[in-house]
Amino acid sequence: MFYTFIKRKRDAWFASESCTVQALIDYMERKKALRDVQIDAIRTYLFLKIAGGNRSLYTLLTTGFFNSYTDAYLDELPLSVVARNHLKENPSALALYEFSNIQDSEGKPQAPNLKEALEKTPDGVDSRNVLRQIFGGLSYTEYLFNLPMGAGKTYLMAAFIYLDLYFTLNEPQNPAFAHNFLLLVPSGLKTSVIPSLRTIQRFDPSWVLPPEAAAQVKRRMVFEVLDADNAQKKSNQTKNPNVQKIARYSDDPNITGLVLVTNAEKVILDRLPDTTVQMDLFESRLDAKDRQANELRNRLGRLPHLAIFVDEAHHAASSEIKLRQVISRWQEARSINMVIGFSGTPYLKKAETISITDTVKVKYEEIPTIAHAYPLIDGIGNFLKQPTVMTAQKGIDSHTIIRAGLREFFRRYKDLRYEQYGWAKVAIFCSNIEALEAIYPEVVEVVRQNDLDPQTAILRFYRETTKHKLQPGAGAAFASLDTELSPVRVLLLVEIGKEGWNCRSLTSVILSQKGACPLNKVLQTSCRCLRQVEKDKLETALIYLNEDNEKLLGTQLKKQHHLTLNEFQKGSGKAAVRLARYDRTAHLHLPPIHFFQLTIQYKESYSKKSQNIDMLIQKAVTESDVLRENTVDEHDLKTGLIRERHHLAYSSLAHGNYEPPAQFMPWLGQIIKESFGRLTLADLRAHEVALQELFDAITVKDPKYGYKIFRPDLHQDCVRAHIRCAFAPKWHYDVRTEKIATTAHLLYVANFTPEVITQTPERYYPDAGMVNQIMRADKQMTGLTPEQEQLLQKLQAEDAAMAELARAKWQGVSAPQYRDRSFHYLPYHTDSDLEIDFLKEMLPDDLLKDKHLELYYNGDGSLTEFHIRCYQKKGKHDYHYVGSYTPDFLILQRDFNKKNESQIRRALIIETKGKLYGRDPSFQERRSFMETKFKKDNPEFDYLYLEDSLSMPRMLQSARKRIQKFFE
Repeated sequence: MFYTFIKRKRDAWFASESCTVQALIDYMERKKALRDVQIDAIRTYLFLKIAGGNRSLYTLLTTGFFNSYTDAYLDELPLSVVARNHLKENPSALALYEFSNIQDSEGKPQAPNLKEALEKTPDGVDSRNVLRQIFGGLSYTEYLFNLPMGAGKTYLMAAFIYLDLYFTLNEPQNPAFAHNFLLLVPSGLKTSVIPSLRTIQRFDPSWVLPPEAAAQVKRRMVFEVLDADNAQKKSNQTKNPNVQKIARYSDDPNITGLVLVTNAEKVILDRLPDTTVQMDLFESRLDAKDRQANELRNRLGRLPHLAIFVDEAHHAASSEIKLRQVISRWQEARSINMVIGFSGTPYLKKAETISITDTVKVKYEEIPTIAHAYPLIDGIGNFLKQPTVMTAQKGIDSHTIIRAGLREFFRRYKDLRYEQYGWAKVAIFCSNIEALEAIYPEVVEVVRQNDLDPQTAILRFYRETTKHKLQPGAGAAFASLDTELSPVRVLLLVEIGKEGWNCRSLTSVILSQKGACPLNKVLQTSCRCLRQVEKDKLETALIYLNEDNEKLLGTQLKKQHHLTLNEFQKGSGKAAVRLARYDRTAHLHLPPIHFFQLTIQYKESYSKKSQNIDMLIQKAVTESDVLRENTVDEHDLKTGLIRERHHLAYSSLAHGNYEPPAQFMPWLGQIIKESFGRLTLADLRAHEVALQELFDAITVKDPKYGYKIFRPDLHQDCVRAHIRCAFAPKWHYDVRTEKIATTAHLLYVANFTPEVITQTPERYYPDAGMVNQIMRADKQMTGLTPEQEQLLQKLQAEDAAMAELARAKWQGVSAPQYRDRSFHYLPYHTDSDLEIDFLKEMLPDDLLKDKHLELYYNGDGSLTEFHIRCYQKKGKHDYHYVGSYTPDFLILQRDFNKKNESQIRRALIIETKGKLYGRDPSFQERRSFMETKFKKDNPEFDYLYLEDSLSMPRMLQSARKRIQKFFE
């Protein structure tokens, strides 16, 4: 729902200088172990964790975190004064307005009713309440990742776990990162999904972390699979093997690196009543099995800083209320870090409708917590096989369809053998075992016609009954399908493989009759054959259907992925391509750049000058970091909802989660202990009145037992920290600035690779053809390439006149004359069309030629050393660091000595930006530094900012004017 909105802010953050993890993403891309779909999801994950602070989507939206419309931008929109002021003053309203303006596939606002309401009757829209309704009042952080089948969700879970634990080990006190992890498998899928989740143990963390850090994190990992039967006869909680597995961990408040894998129904939802009313989840009842289930939930809820991963999250829909209530209760005990769901079909059982105003309503079908979505169409031809869908004519019986489908499969794939995965296979899905046995003779006949042995080439697989037994060795044969030793070519299946079954060598699916699989699972079943075998290779698959199943497939594609059947078969055309890269710095004799970096040195001193300690103690409960965001928000405080939440929290504590009494003197003792000897009891006694008043403000009476307990809506550790700060002396810093001579190369060779794999070759300039011509010219190679000569010979035999035209055309193509004034490596990886257009227009300009100037792209931060540390001046001598800045372009002028050795004499830095990004406050701070302090410290440098609010001719005109002046 909001994922497009989130992605826009994510991309802006990664393109900004405030992003701190771009180097980590660059490492993953160079490692080439993960698919682009996985790295794209990791981008979103790190963005929400680091930039978003792991806060809930509701909190991020209501605080305006995703907003990009500035006041200046709103001033330019055709809005009424009332609407404009309302949007400026209400970040949640602005979030909804920006969201509503995002264009759909037809270029129209995706929420026109919401857009109109915010423009015409803004005061009538309670934006916070609208968002609260959408998210159902979630009290914990929950993100859902919508990824198609075959995207590698299991390895992605592992990547998230290793990344979180890496940051936890580096910042153990940072609440954004989890310490322990619980992986929940949806009920009913444990036999097919838990084994695949075990592969997390085989995940190589060096795919996402440098080897040294990866090894350090892996040493901290402990894996436990809670797969023991929880309903053994005469068992009790002391003998329950799942309880025994986690008992040794749940009592350790410092446990870190524990990864638990279990079935959601087995541990979380077992023995809970099927009701939507508030239930007592942890109250012991008379039934021994109820006590076991409660014990397991209690043990899990005591694991500190727990992240919960829910695989195939859409399966939890029938038990969603139970799952949410359990997790919410854990959150009240302050143990939950986040919940991450994964699903390829993240849709609600039925559409939800919420009221925006008395007359305006919004309807949605997607689960609102989707934070990231990767379209199915982008996966086809990328990490999924490209399908061909064939449909039998209406009225043809099932047997005829199966024979035709098998013949087409063998015609296309009889000789296809995948390396390490064996022969290509076809699966025929049947509605029941009787239907399977009825078609078996037809399959045997076609298999024999293709010179194969039916005894080994056909595998019948289903759940055994007293009447129907599997052939000997069928289980082992099914488990070893994806091996080079498997002779199986045809699978006959009943109620197997709708999801959770991974067989890469499966290349075709046949659904010959309505009901061959569940009617709502035609899409999932058809896609079983789309898993890619060899990474970055275009592979194909065959889906053979009867008319009924084709209609169901088309309907489900339209509803779930907004695709037609034709678009499904074509894919996005975004198959990954390999681009050769070349280092030309030696050919250009490009020298490094010398410049001065500003550095700030601080000398610490402190003063024991008396301060109003009592006043600072009183403020300790009002500081911004004291209130728990996941428990209460500003709206709740205003409406009094917090009292109800407190009552529920205290009731839950009374029902099993014991909270000790809050006492004044032990509280003072804890403050003293945490001060590490800097405070004494005498220090605190001198301000006892103020401390007693604060103690009364941060405690409340327990509703059941009557004694005081600490308020659960406050970070009590933060309150105590602010009290200690009230007694601390004031520190001062004497600031000294210094210019440090710095040398930077425009190509950072350590990160340069001779090949890059990309789905977006259009972002690379110049294209492969021009790159080839430039490299041939560097090697002084003339004439046609061997490939062109070979094509000409074939063409000459067919059409001599056409061959001559082709020769003339190819011989006329040559490397551009300006090639030695640019392209220190090939090709450049740009961020936008604006950068490519500027290069295309500026490079051929005669002004550069006449003045002997060179133009280089510097915008790929991972491939350059030319980064500038920027500061904002706060006072007469005080500077505040605002981040590292990587400019887009450099126009250079050289000096040559008598030995014809060159060095850079002058450099014009040019930055090109879109209007929206150019007005980002963090960029404005860097731009201000470049135009003032940097130019002052480096008089041989100039700086020019160009914005796309200007047309390209006007941008070029501004660039020429500055070039004439600076290089005169």
